[in-house]
Amino acid sequence: WSSITPSGGTNTNIQCMEVYNNEIYIGGMMTTVDGISCNRMAKYNGTSWSDVGGGVNGSFEDVKSMAIYHGQLYVGGDFVQAGSIPAYFIARWNGVQWDTVGSGLNYYVWDMTVDSINDVLYVCGGFTLAGGVPANGVAMWNDTVWSAVGTGTDTLWGTHCLSMFNGQLFAGGGNVTITAAGDTINNVYKFDGIKWTSVDGGASSDVEEMCVYNGNLYIGGYFSQVGYGIPANRIACYGTTCPIGVGISEPPKKIPFSMFPNPNEDVLHITTAEPGQLVLKIFSNSGQLVNQQTFIGQIDFETGTLAAGSYTVQV
Repeated sequence: WSSITPSGGTNTNIQCMEVYNNEIYIGGMMTTVDGISCNRMAKYNGTSWSDVGGGVNGSFEDVKSMAIYHGQLYVGGDFVQAGSIPAYFIARWNGVQWDTVGSGLNYYVWDMTVDSINDVLYVCGGFTLAGGVPANGVAMWNDTVWSAVGTGTDTLWGTHCLSMFNGQLFAGGGNVTITAAGDTINNVYKFDGIKWTSVDGGASSDVEEMCVYNGNLYIGGYFSQVGYGIPANRIACYGTTCPIGVGISEPPKKIPFSMFPNPNEDVLHITTAEPGQLVLKIFSNSGQLVNQQTFIGQIDFETGTLAAGSYTVQV
């Protein structure tokens, strides 16, 4: 380790970093770095620190997230001015000057991520409007206009982090409500291009960060379990090649099956046309695995061995 601020570092928190035009950019709540005045943003060229075009200003003033999109550095946070221009909670820097991002947002930004396949920028935060368009917590910018992600009426302003994974937008947060009927969202959710859906049981509490590493999605936050009762102390992995003991494997495909009678007080008959050996798992309402059996084609499960209540069946 070595210091790159011999004159004293920053005077308060750094909340995000990005490399742009071969320089390190930092954003946060600081107003000085290495003895140089800066307004919540600064950059380092490998030798010295400098201000970024006057930085950002506002009632609270902080930078929470940065991303590079179409050759420009996008900056999001809690501010209403970038340099000398009005910029509502998001702005872009081209290496020389600040510019607006449409008419901006009506409240702060938590995180941003770029979808390189569809060539758009996704933004999440506490806003309800993006460019004047209803967008409750997650919005999309295509370098021309803002639009909602999903119905625009989903309550997504509890979203704290975003990441592209397997060609879909994944999000994490807390206190999120999705309009999709019959789908329970537990702090991790994804957008399939049309609607938001749950992610295999999600996480037991808030998710604050996520990233993709070695083909898997890693999440971090305040949770103690992921999926359906899998212990995971604040960090977990989701994917098909997760290291042992680090997370939950993403199922390669859903197995179609039928079961009857339901509700049941005696024997539950489960059948499937899927060939090969399969695993039946029974989970309690709290997500705890209470029974597991292997079978081929059909299984008659004696429900009388379970306490009265509701259970989830997984094949």
